[in-house]
Amino acid sequence: PIVLQMSAQAGATPQAASIRTPVPIAPSVRVLDGDGRPVTGRRVVFFATKGNGSVQPTSPVVTDANGVAALTSWTLGSIAGVQHLAAVIADATTDALVVFEASAAPGPATRIHVGPERRFLVIGDTFTIPGTLSDADGNVVTTSAPPTFLSSMPSVGSVNSNGLVTALAPGTTVITASRAGFSGEVTLTVSSPPSAFA
Repeated sequence: PIVLQMSAQAGATPQAASIRTPVPIAPSVRVLDGDGRPVTGRRVVFFATKGNGSVQPTSPVVTDANGVAALTSWTLGSIAGVQHLAAVIADATTDALVVFEASAAPGPATRIHVGPERRFLVIGDTFTIPGTLSDADGNVVTTSAPPTFLSSMPSVGSVNSNGLVTALAPGTTVITASRAGFSGEVTLTVSSPPSAFA
């Protein structure tokens, strides 16, 4: 059998892009024989192994006269973080494998997280409102703007600058969290502790 070897060409250095967008450089590989000569006409399969990305074309790519098989694009998946793309030679008795890497940044923020929209607490209970931002796919979006919190009835339920809510008296209050132009509300109903039985 012919000994084949494969190496990364374009896109070998880890890249970066936002989720659901193509990386700047479309990955490609080069297939050589055991003597280091380009092998033409070999089918190379590209597939995402981490991050659920997609490639074009979706069918195997045939190596050209220089032994190169090149994708048109690698679009990152919807999960922020490190994503991987693998390339293997189809129908070949070789374990040659090339892995490309890219860092996927979250998309633009679309909402602020406040947790459940309704809470039922007893006087003295506490909970914390996250106040974090996320994109449309649920990835956390970082921002230098801190969240702000406000209680419509501080005497019923107070909230501090860290989002810690404390139930103080029977009644209902609305806790509003705001950050970077987004806001969310939690309706808090506070009741007295159950009476102790003799």
